[in-house]
Amino acid sequence: MTPVLSFKENSKMIAQHFLQSVVAVDDNIRFKARPAFDDEKLAEPDDTGFGEFEADDDKQQATTALSHELYYQDLSHEFASKGIICGGFSPEGDVDSSLQAVVNTSKNADITILDWQMEKAGPDGKFAIDTTLKISEIDISEGGRTRLICIYTAENAEDVADILVKSLVGLHSKLEERTITFELPELTHWKIEVVNKADKLEVELCDFLINSFANLTTGLLSNAVVSSIASIRDNTHNLLHKFNSTLDPAYVSHILGLISSPKMREQAHDVAFDYAVELISEELKSSLQINEKVKGSLSKKIINAWPDFIEVDDLKKSFFLELSDEEKLTFNRTQMKRLLLADDLKETLKEIGMEASQKNIVASQKAKRLLASESNQEKIDPILNSNNAIQVKHQTLKPIERFEREAIQLSINEPSEKPLLDLCSIENTRRSQEISLCRAPSLKQGTILKNEKTSEYYICIQPLCDSVRLQRTTSFTFLQISEVTEKKGKFTHVIKKANNEHLKLFISCKATTVRTLDFLPDTDSKVVLSFLEDRQYFFENSTNIRFEWYGELKQLITQDIVNNLAAQISRVGSDSFEWLRQKQL
Repeated sequence: MTPVLSFKENSKMIAQHFLQSVVAVDDNIRFKARPAFDDEKLAEPDDTGFGEFEADDDKQQATTALSHELYYQDLSHEFASKGIICGGFSPEGDVDSSLQAVVNTSKNADITILDWQMEKAGPDGKFAIDTTLKISEIDISEGGRTRLICIYTAENAEDVADILVKSLVGLHSKLEERTITFELPELTHWKIEVVNKADKLEVELCDFLINSFANLTTGLLSNAVVSSIASIRDNTHNLLHKFNSTLDPAYVSHILGLISSPKMREQAHDVAFDYAVELISEELKSSLQINEKVKGSLSKKIINAWPDFIEVDDLKKSFFLELSDEEKLTFNRTQMKRLLLADDLKETLKEIGMEASQKNIVASQKAKRLLASESNQEKIDPILNSNNAIQVKHQTLKPIERFEREAIQLSINEPSEKPLLDLCSIENTRRSQEISLCRAPSLKQGTILKNEKTSEYYICIQPLCDSVRLQRTTSFTFLQISEVTEKKGKFTHVIKKANNEHLKLFISCKATTVRTLDFLPDTDSKVVLSFLEDRQYFFENSTNIRFEWYGELKQLITQDIVNNLAAQISRVGSDSFEWLRQKQL
């Protein structure tokens, strides 16, 4: 019978499967295994009283080398036994070119190991600090990423960590024992481990770093992402086998077919590219949906083990269930597991303190019309309550009914809406201000703009085919949408702003919100392009009004909005017998 892994053990297994490349940099790298040596022996003291130390040359050298050398064979063999490639590099010659080579390699490596004291690369720590700062610049410019760096040093680890954290203060670094983490939004999943070579030999360093990387990625969705990427890596060559060069004539036939159409001719290559991307992404999606390791990362067993990872103390109430501003329920990990198992929901909800509540049933439209048209006070009084408001009925909802109907907002340690808004943003957004862009955004369906003068928000609903091949000033169709700032306000979509805060929007798909704005296209690309100013992108319409670019919604999300608008506009209005119409209400 296969043993049941804890959530942490499963996370480590997933991380180990994902890890593929490590780069180790040391000017005292030795491309051989560490020489074995026995414990030194003390001889009987001679007549001088000083004694004699017995050790042959190899043994003495091994003992001395323990402080500064990195034995690559031991390190690479240990990683290789776990299916991870480890490359070794020793800075030589020009320091700047060596540093750039390490940065280039580290950019694509999962783990980077750096020596602190490298005489060939300048004063102690300079090469490691400069490398770290260079890598951080790249990661910040790309919107952030997960990264593990290890400073593997013969120096005092505490002293090195202190110097390093002070040198990286501009990255909002903080030190806990020998581990450095960062509070800068783009580097929240960065970590630097400072390890003394005498404390952990090369064969021990491998497992330590895998554990450390797993701590960075451990989580439900993060485990699923790591497992998915590992699965794609595993299937890379299978995918290449399927999409081989024999398909080239078929793809070119598709391009020629598009070129044959006068309407598609100018954009044939772009349309063909979108087709290829869709084809490849669907193939990846299909492989992930049937992959057992990916499915296992979010299996029922793993999810049920998650509360034990979040909280080890069964008496501590670390889980919060927020039903309203007035009602926040707290409970422990055992109760959280029972909720996830859903075996006896009624009893569990009662145990965590969920009570029955009163729900108001709003008066019908018919009652409101009667009140509005009625002049006889005797008929009005039964409709109104003592406060002259329309009376409503009350319905008592049992805890299980509330659980079925009300929004479920779970938090850990303290109530917070941020994780839910983050997930909403990921679901909604194709591109946003927080994401580094390689080229200026163009105006198309799904683009969200803000009028710089009036602060009004708009979403573009122009069909994609009418956003390209533009020869002159063109009218673009938008929906005017609302920013939601009230805590209890209703919203339909969420995107992230440049300051990492959330923009909550309410999009009403009604004909009354439709607007048109005229824009002049770029003469070369024949689309409406934005321009960059103070690290923000702007569009300018034909009347010189500037609109700040806030992002783009995903295609399916935008199509849903357009379909809802079309459904509203296509409603049929007809005259009918009023008595019969009112009988239907």
